Amino acid sequence: MRSGIRLQLPERKVSTALSAELMEPCLTVGDALKLIMSRRDIGAQNAEHALRDACLSGKVSARHIRAIVNERGQKRICIMKVPRDAWRWPSAIDVETNSLSPFEHGKLESVQVNEAELSDWLSRQRRGPKAGTIARFAAPDRELFGIIERTMREKNITLTEAVRQLDYEGKVKGRGSAESRVRRVTRLYKKERLQRSP
Repeated sequence: MRSGIRLQLPERKVSTALSAELMEPCLTVGDALKLIMSRRDIGAQNAEHALRDACLSGKVSARHIRAIVNERGQKRICIMKVPRDAWRWPSAIDVETNSLSPFEHGKLESVQVNEAELSDWLSRQRRGPKAGTIARFAAPDRELFGIIERTMREKNITLTEAVRQLDYEGKVKGRGSAESRVRRVTRLYKKERLQRSP
């Protein structure tokens, strides 16, 4: 006599095992920016550039959630690693929708940044001399002042945006992060051009 009980095997998932890296606690993009702003005492725009630098450095990983349809037509949710180059400018970071839109990869939804790695990246000791003690790039930075002013005037953008564009074009000398180079040139410009008159 047959029993009326049927055994059903569990449905197979798209990915049965995630790497430990993808399973670690993560922050939304908005929370990652808030953490950077509080730890570095900087504004939202500089925090975004710091987040890009952190993820481009290879020291901080990120993941995103993607919905796919399998061969049976069933929807599944996959957690995937965000490619490092997706953080390069001019990809768009949208805090409201928690998404990243690099040209090469399409829109990445539900982006999350590894919390422990970002915290470590923010707390690591910065190398080199104390900021402001050596002005080895002051001369080449001053040579950019005319280009900066012309760029601001012609494109109707702010000082920081103009310097950032020059840095993206490779015209700003120096090592370190893009954030530190832009901050250095912007600070020197403000000191020597904007504060010159009483």
